[in-house]
Amino acid sequence: MKFVAIGLGFNLFWLLAVWGQYQYIGILISLLIGCWLFYRRSFTFAVTASVVGICGDYILFKLGVMQFPLPTDPLFAPFSTVIPLWLILLWLGFTSMVWIMRDQIQRLPLWGVIIGGSLGGALSYWTGLTLEAVMWPYGEVITFIAIVVVWGGVQWLFMVVITSNDPKENHVKTYSILLVLMMTVSLPVQASSWVTWQTVGESTLKWGWWKIYTAQLKTPTGKYDANDANDLALIIRYLRDIDKQDLLKATDDQWQHLGFTSQQRQQWLNQLAHQWPSVKQGDRLVFVTNAIEGRFYQHGKPLGKPLSKALSNAFISIWLSTNTEYPKLRLQLIGQ
Repeated sequence: MKFVAIGLGFNLFWLLAVWGQYQYIGILISLLIGCWLFYRRSFTFAVTASVVGICGDYILFKLGVMQFPLPTDPLFAPFSTVIPLWLILLWLGFTSMVWIMRDQIQRLPLWGVIIGGSLGGALSYWTGLTLEAVMWPYGEVITFIAIVVVWGGVQWLFMVVITSNDPKENHVKTYSILLVLMMTVSLPVQASSWVTWQTVGESTLKWGWWKIYTAQLKTPTGKYDANDANDLALIIRYLRDIDKQDLLKATDDQWQHLGFTSQQRQQWLNQLAHQWPSVKQGDRLVFVTNAIEGRFYQHGKPLGKPLSKALSNAFISIWLSTNTEYPKLRLQLIGQ
């Protein structure tokens, strides 16, 4: 009965962290402190063991496998360059639970712990995806497999430590080696993830008194160079419900204003029609482009296949072309 209560308690902790994210940080910290005061030996294990999981998530984050919504509170802004504070606290809560239930866990076969833990961990992240706490730019299959691999390694490491005969010496030795290995792997990871890019500028499109959307431009350096505009991320947050057909018509009007031919416009619109959804107030569409292609994302998932560089440039030109219909918005987006 005791361990059922612990399991239910952790599920509540998980829900507060993943569903609430930054809303319940104070409650999460209070629950952790209470746990560590009651189970004093869990503190050392939780802090040390969490490093492994946090480093694993950090590597996936820097590789662009996982991305997270930006915090709206400036207090938590520094965590936008690493992983969210609520996820760090979640790791501390999980490892504390592992320590409390270590006797029961040790009775299970190693293969069962690794397989069950890795699949359970990946399903946990997938649930976070449905709650929009995390984004998977590479799609569900690749990301799910990557998380299963990471979590399989984490479960094995945890079993090595909790089954050690010398909890003082072997734990420190084991995790010192692991920490060095994890940091060695994570330091060279420089894969470009648009979430970690710096903001160049922001603007809001208004029609009379009505606000239509806000737009944000990001680049790896935080600066926009029209002569080297390959790595760009345009984040559009809609402030009104807009039907897909209206989005397509507005895009066609802008391309017509910029001088694209009817044949070009129709070809591109046909491709966008297969990818774009209707949007509701608060929805975000993200368009990320590089030197080769561009791609739309919503709720952390890619919308369809990558688009050609020609189409990508045409879409971005709606806001960044010197001939744009909205010159003031352009200047705000490029930081001028």
